[in-house]
Amino acid sequence: MVSKPKICDIFTYLQRDLGNSHLPSKITEDEPNYLLHFANKSDLEVVEATKAIRTPTYALAFVKWTPFYKYRTTPWRNPISVEIDGIPPEICGFPVLKSLLGSFCEVSGYKFNETTQKTNVYVYASSTHVIPTTGIIALPVANVGIDIPEIKQVSMKSTPIPNELDDEKTIQEYVSQGYPRSVVRTGTLFTLCHS
Repeated sequence: MVSKPKICDIFTYLQRDLGNSHLPSKITEDEPNYLLHFANKSDLEVVEATKAIRTPTYALAFVKWTPFYKYRTTPWRNPISVEIDGIPPEICGFPVLKSLLGSFCEVSGYKFNETTQKTNVYVYASSTHVIPTTGIIALPVANVGIDIPEIKQVSMKSTPIPNELDDEKTIQEYVSQGYPRSVVRTGTLFTLCHS
């Protein structure tokens, strides 16, 4: 397992790539990510244009912060399907998916579709709007002599998954679980709201 980069490493590699200008004024750790703070917009834009820091042991993608980053004001209860185009099948797995989506939703499962060459990821989030439409992943080093991982942009499309009753259960099974027969038969439920 590759050790996590230190904040001083991030500064060092940014300095290597950009020189002494356009560096962030501060970097803070926000597990599992880092937040880069900039004194002005032009420094932010220059660093953002580099897309990532690439080293022999890791790649850190620059992703613009949004108000939905780690958005937990609304619980992550809604089941959502995220179709991702661009992840090679040989690296598709929980580590890549959690790195890509983990700050916006809870990844619960995935399946790579051989026909479409897309990955369908099953997540829980507050809504489809919090999941970005693009992301950046690091590809493993494939060529001998090249020691810096390549980065690749992927596209993502989020769709809500409807909550459905288990059709295999009978009305009697639902009633035995405490649901009123009229609710199970008609599918109508009204709840009393107190003001």
